[in-house]
Amino acid sequence: MTQAALPGLLARERALLLLEQTYGFWLAKAREIAMQVCREHGSVTSDDVLERLELPEGASHNVIGAIFANGAGGRFRASGYVPTRRPQGHGRRIVKWVRR
Repeated sequence: MTQAALPGLLARERALLLLEQTYGFWLAKAREIAMQVCREHGSVTSDDVLERLELPEGASHNVIGAIFANGAGGRFRASGYVPTRRPQGHGRRIVKWVRR
């Protein structure tokens, strides 16, 4: 890591902490769902979670990234990328996660 990257990483950590404080209950439920999907299918994406759990009212879409942030406490690891199934994602690639 370079010194130049440090401010950005610190800002990211602050943002994730704020999301945990604000939407902790929702994130806990989203992570439970992610673990269930992973057990059933061997992998999970944010699309899989959002098909089963709506975003909290008024929440920024940034909360989606917090589901798997920092491996969600070591429970997940990235295993590749797949195109999103959500129309508003315009086919962008999202991470496919597996259990550690």
